[in-house]
Amino acid sequence: MDISPIRDLARQHLPATMAERWLELLRPGIVLSLAGPDEEPAAWIGGTPRLPPGTDWPEWKPYGPLTFLASLDCGALPVASLDVPLPRNGTLLFFFHDYGTDRADAPPPDPGDATTWPQARVLHLPHGTEAAERAAPGEVVTAPAVPLSARLVPTSPVSDHWSVLETFGARHIPWDFEDSIGEDATLWTGNHIGGHTPSIQGSVEAEMPGDPRDWTLLASFHDPSRGQLLYFMIRHQDLAEGRLGRAWLHRQN
Repeated sequence: MDISPIRDLARQHLPATMAERWLELLRPGIVLSLAGPDEEPAAWIGGTPRLPPGTDWPEWKPYGPLTFLASLDCGALPVASLDVPLPRNGTLLFFFHDYGTDRADAPPPDPGDATTWPQARVLHLPHGTEAAERAAPGEVVTAPAVPLSARLVPTSPVSDHWSVLETFGARHIPWDFEDSIGEDATLWTGNHIGGHTPSIQGSVEAEMPGDPRDWTLLASFHDPSRGQLLYFMIRHQDLAEGRLGRAWLHRQN
């Protein structure tokens, strides 16, 4: 993993000692970008999911079926280089309640309210699982499939992330430094797997229930039509034990 782009930014914007301490907080992550014509896609946003026979389309009762968001080919992702135990084979499927097109009378998402957790679902289909394309239920809007390529990158915490506060106390990272990272398309697209959350409104972990140290990013996806980032967050223990169904969807505008 080449940290030179983010290292150069840190040394440009931060005092020398602070820069070196901040670089120690970096975590490996995977950034997803629009796949070029000669690139093999590792993920897709939108399209039609492949589901095993007999598997029901995920839904949030009583608010109806969820919208299919994305699929990840774990075997095509450099997951072995991450610091979290993502599946190394098979497919991850992401579904969510789209407040723009799904039933609008559903309650707003609340990390502290367990009744809103079914607003999203993550399914893992191990390699070799029999599956076939499944058309979405009639009331669900399907977006065209967009192929994405994957690249391993260093990811950085936002200034109010618990690791930054523990390292530097109340002293915040300069905003111009954070902005420079967000403006670098090689480091930030909003579509990320693992690593630090690409937050746009402060630490996502701080907005989760309980100890923020318990939570990590499974995946995030950028919804440009609504200016939203969708974060699939999961507790470290659940991820270590393969309980991907316990991922929680958090949103920032």
